[in-house]
Amino acid sequence: MKEDVVFAPVDKVQVAAETNPKVVTYPINYADVTAHPELSRVLALNGDAHLWQKGVTFEGGVVLPNNGLISASFTINNSEDDNSYNCCIARTTYSSGNIADDPRALDVNRGGANTDFRNKIVVYGLSPQWHGFRFGFKYVGISGNPWTPVVFGDITGDGSSLTINNNKRAFIFDPATINANPNATIYEKQVAADLVKLMNNADNTASDYLKSHLGQMAKRNEIYNPFWHNVDISVSYTIDNRIFKNIGKNRLVLQAQVFNFANLLDKNAGKQMVVSSGNQQLLKAMGLDPFALKQGRTIYAYQVNPTFGQLVPNNATSTYQVQLGARYEF
Repeated sequence: MKEDVVFAPVDKVQVAAETNPKVVTYPINYADVTAHPELSRVLALNGDAHLWQKGVTFEGGVVLPNNGLISASFTINNSEDDNSYNCCIARTTYSSGNIADDPRALDVNRGGANTDFRNKIVVYGLSPQWHGFRFGFKYVGISGNPWTPVVFGDITGDGSSLTINNNKRAFIFDPATINANPNATIYEKQVAADLVKLMNNADNTASDYLKSHLGQMAKRNEIYNPFWHNVDISVSYTIDNRIFKNIGKNRLVLQAQVFNFANLLDKNAGKQMVVSSGNQQLLKAMGLDPFALKQGRTIYAYQVNPTFGQLVPNNATSTYQVQLGARYEF
């Protein structure tokens, strides 16, 4: 991982309503989070990060006459890491790792890798050649990638860019605890009301996760996008010496392929549904809560994202594509 060796996260005021983040002021001043304010960044590349992967794949197949075949595989996988490499981060490479506070505290940042998937099924078939024609298909079913509820806002001082603003794991406030507090501010009460509405929203695919983790920091990459099914088909026609005797061993192969065939048949089918932006912002930090400060409490004022947990199609994979080709062999 790439680490800013002069980075020193603030540790002067504990945010009372949360378990880990610490803050002096917001936005956080650079001088509060560096051991040497006269320096900009001093980056060191080290090998402290880890990756853990366990998996097993079962495969089988049948060979058919005239070079036809059917094969299938089933994979069970579990990939975890405590840092995801990124090239261009202000403080560390821990942009996409969804930190609790200090991005260098890898022991608390361990979780599902951003590329993790749990199960994958692949079935591939190619027909024997029949009067120059061959038909093929490929089915892939794969569990979705994981994601994390995050906070928009640099609440730990590890950077100031938009990317950095999305790498803090969100604390999942318990509305009952807030409502039971007679000193709860209007910002806290609004968060409680909005969280109740969010957890009761049928479009929120993470509502069960929120309900089971109230009063806790969100874990890294414990929520998964839905399973996705995809079917590709192909047809080819070969022109060889069985049709034109005088071409010898030369042949021309004409081919048509349809990727995401289900979406061609039905525009609502074949879509890979994901939460937008890889992770989802649960909370937006608006600054320190001025009413809590008057009470002697240093906490953030948050705004709840009303569309948290809602799925959208992945545009890169959800639309069918048709490809035509020709190949001359000699």
